Amino acid sequence: MAYLRRMAHRLSPAEEVLLRDYVARLLAAAPPGAIAAVRVFGSRARGESGPDSDLDVAVELAPGVAASRFGRIAVDAAWDAMEARDLIALRLSPVVLPAFGPDPTGIEATILREGLRLWPAQ
Repeated sequence: MAYLRRMAHRLSPAEEVLLRDYVARLLAAAPPGAIAAVRVFGSRARGESGPDSDLDVAVELAPGVAASRFGRIAVDAAWDAMEARDLIALRLSPVVLPAFGPDPTGIEATILREGLRLWPAQ
């Protein structure tokens, strides 16, 4: 993931491995075409994280995909990745959002402004 090279100063090697594993598990569990983008946002993306910061990850769904059916997939993929790597302490925190409209506001606008895309590659 090219984004990881740009964030190397913000992420530990364990966090990089966890994010790669998470995205792979998420994409494997999701129906084809259901995910529009996956982004890291929050303090990690801004370079302001501390030792107690979690890894906020936004999962933007494709148009027409119901967010209510997708939350469990995102959370299960996060837990599976954290358990498989014995990295539960890193606290991967996925947020599932419907497709962003042409003029996003609120958290969607913040994620687009601050977030760093994990998938698809930029």
